[in-house]
Amino acid sequence: VDFARTTPKLSFGIAYAFVQSDITSPYAVQSAGAAQPSMGRPAKVDYNTHNFTADFLFKASGFSALGAFHYRKLADMPEDIFGRDGIGLVLQLHYLFSKDVPLAIAANASTVRGVGDDTNIQERSEIGGGLGYYFFEHGLKLEAEFEHLWRDQDQPENATPLTPPLASPDNRIRIQLSFII
Repeated sequence: VDFARTTPKLSFGIAYAFVQSDITSPYAVQSAGAAQPSMGRPAKVDYNTHNFTADFLFKASGFSALGAFHYRKLADMPEDIFGRDGIGLVLQLHYLFSKDVPLAIAANASTVRGVGDDTNIQERSEIGGGLGYYFFEHGLKLEAEFEHLWRDQDQPENATPLTPPLASPDNRIRIQLSFII
């Protein structure tokens, strides 16, 4: 939220990470959780992960927009192991009506998509909106939002139980009082 009601300001960032791991590392359990050979313990498999992230934040006169993109690709995986290759996108918009009456409206949208034939990502999307009242900026605030979530396709055959299946569609209402001590 643009409490200062600034003149137009834009910030952005990009990052790339290369991770080399084997199937028993904590990162591997998250990224390649589908590695479940039928003979009990997972085999030790060396592989590489490419991660790319870009994001931006724009603020002007009470309006703010935040967006982010993330791409992950596992490389050098054996034929029988499926990775969690995919992209994720998010966009959030806020508008603060005034400093005297610190009420803001918000809208957001996000999606996760699998990339390639050897991914086990469950494709999901959500869209929502909300209201926020900022008693003392982010130090004390009350927020309420409604989110509509849906799964864009059936769960892949090679999916793992890392995340529970999402009933499609699903709705979520959240009311939250936050304070910082």
